[in-house]
Amino acid sequence: MLIHNFLDAFDSGGFENIPNFSDLLKALQLASKKPEKNKESAPRVLQFVERIENADPEAADIDEDHTNAGWGHQQYVGGNMTCSTVLESWEHIGNVKTAYQLLATALKTCQVARHLCFVNKISTTGFLGDAYLQEIVELLWDMLKPV
Repeated sequence: MLIHNFLDAFDSGGFENIPNFSDLLKALQLASKKPEKNKESAPRVLQFVERIENADPEAADIDEDHTNAGWGHQQYVGGNMTCSTVLESWEHIGNVKTAYQLLATALKTCQVARHLCFVNKISTTGFLGDAYLQEIVELLWDMLKPV
């Protein structure tokens, strides 16, 4: 059921240009059955997910360049933590639950950007959060495709 929820959000959100998303979900489902793929997550990964998850688009300290279509940029690069420096290996991710949480948070960030643009009547052809979602999918897929 969880995979179907992700696929529905993915398909309805305009993310069909992101390769390997459905393959990644299948690989995560397989990995969930392997004890060696379900260990503790690195604290840095959990902090990264929490920072993205708890971002508030109404916060006073959000720079104008980092809202609307740019929503997500500050969360994905702030505090010397980026996707590539935090999501270095499956050992850092630790488990399937954290991977799903990361994907859900990334999808939510993309949806918030779309909502901000809608509310603020901003027309755009691209969202920065989509690039970060693609990067996360690519990183996770590279870690799991041999599963």
